[in-house]
Amino acid sequence: MTAPIHHAVKDFFRRLVWRGAAIPVVTAGPDRAYVEIRRWLARTKRISLERAKEQPIPYPWCSVKIEDPVFDSARFSPAKIRGFDVDVERGTAKAMKVPKPLTAGIQADLWFKNEHQAKHIGDQLELQFWDDETALPVNFADPKWYKKPYELLEHMKVLGQTRFWLKKTSALTDNSDLETTGKRRAVRKTFVGELRYDLPHVPYMGKILRTLNVQVIDEEADALLEEWDIPINGGT
Repeated sequence: MTAPIHHAVKDFFRRLVWRGAAIPVVTAGPDRAYVEIRRWLARTKRISLERAKEQPIPYPWCSVKIEDPVFDSARFSPAKIRGFDVDVERGTAKAMKVPKPLTAGIQADLWFKNEHQAKHIGDQLELQFWDDETALPVNFADPKWYKKPYELLEHMKVLGQTRFWLKKTSALTDNSDLETTGKRRAVRKTFVGELRYDLPHVPYMGKILRTLNVQVIDEEADALLEEWDIPINGGT
């Protein structure tokens, strides 16, 4: 369900450039980051993983971990979207609840050979945000999301070309790892943020409202004073 969003996040960090090329981005937490960058190296160079372990790591690079989404009650709406895919002959139309609001935590670790790389990439990252937020585009109408290996449900297409929000929740933190000898192995800067997005509910079929019945009632006398029907063109 969230594959397009995860890919958009990785594309966002690929905007960071070193010596004219986008930096490599892998999906992993810091504990598995080096394993995944070796896998990336093997795929990119079309070599075995064993051979990739002998290759130098291409600093700078980025590892991204997105947490499981949680329901965002502050943005919840009980409203419904009505009247699409209308079938006049059958007298039906689809409706759905307003998309479900979700948030997910994100941690991106940026790995560098030295502080010079770290400052260069860190400055680029800072320029991507306005008031600590940025909008990331995503196209749910792309046919690839509905084939293997993603196989999203068809109703997700209703989102079409849309966007979601990435909020920076803190400044880059220095979490550089050290060897047991005390020699610096790599400079590691950690980005922490929050994703905000909405996913659609499965639509349901409703009946088209053909006629609106209006009644004027005298409540004290409990009597019907007047009644008439108003024809309605479409709707549910």
